[in-house]
Amino acid sequence: MNVYLMRHGIAQPKDDPKIGSDDERELTKKGAKKARKAAKGLRALKIPFDRIITSPLSRARETAEIVAKVFDMEEQVEEAPENEDQDEDEEAYDEEGEEPAESGNEEQQEEAKVE
Repeated sequence: MNVYLMRHGIAQPKDDPKIGSDDERELTKKGAKKARKAAKGLRALKIPFDRIITSPLSRARETAEIVAKVFDMEEQVEEAPENEDQDEDEEAYDEEGEEPAESGNEEQQEEAKVE
């Protein structure tokens, strides 16, 4: 079995005031265009697959639907169950995706910022 992973296209910024939560962020026009281009590239490479599995997030679902349309596989899109631990996992990383320093090192962190 081969598994291919594809990240969603460019989505609306997290700080967009029209967005209620991160789950609601949709693809931008540019994100949809790039997702379509990537899907066409996969098709040109003749990479076969049987189904498309997406997370329930809007931007991931939109990306999956774009890929499905390019491959004429709209009936093979499946939504994976939502990860109940996702909020806890996201809290383990800061905004740049870095793990926060161990607690108790606050003094060292402040010293590093000053230097």
